[in-house]
Amino acid sequence: MTFEHPSDLVRVLSVQRMRVLHTIRIQPQPISGLALILRRDRRAVSRDVKVLESFGLVKTKEQRNPGHGRVRVVEPLDTKYRLTATV
Repeated sequence: MTFEHPSDLVRVLSVQRMRVLHTIRIQPQPISGLALILRRDRRAVSRDVKVLESFGLVKTKEQRNPGHGRVRVVEPLDTKYRLTATV
């Protein structure tokens, strides 16, 4: 992944978003599970997941949640990422 400006890299990969990436690398999680693990608001985690997904760093998939409908699970697209910024 290449960013045209270092500020773009910092904007996309905030500390909180890096925590999301690290957590799902260990084990894919539903957004509600991520919120609990990271001790953050579910809506904030959901926004972070959308940004990470839009840049191709994670993917989400719908799964059945027995007795509770469906749940959106967040998975990494790879085990490692190589990021560069052009200065």
